[in-house]
Amino acid sequence: MSLVRFLKFSLRQSPLKNFEIYRKLDDAKWGRLVGVDELGNRYYENPEERYGRERWCLPAGRPHKVDASQIPPRWHSWLHKTTDEVPKPTPAEDAAALHRP
Repeated sequence: MSLVRFLKFSLRQSPLKNFEIYRKLDDAKWGRLVGVDELGNRYYENPEERYGRERWCLPAGRPHKVDASQIPPRWHSWLHKTTDEVPKPTPAEDAAALHRP
């Protein structure tokens, strides 16, 4: 990562938010929050990033406990540009979220 890119990243958000992103992704990224899935993963998009890196997921769990299988299929297709439509929660997912402890 270049020094200029790291400085841009550092000035965009709070130091605590920057630390969380860098710790979980091992990269300096910023972008627009697109959505959150039923597991708590947050999905971001930044069209200014280079091709193939403009969409990413900030996982909900601890960095060493995260697995790629924890991304739902609908969000996986959005991340890999199979579809440009942002997944909307289904009524079943909304009901499950209400009953989660």
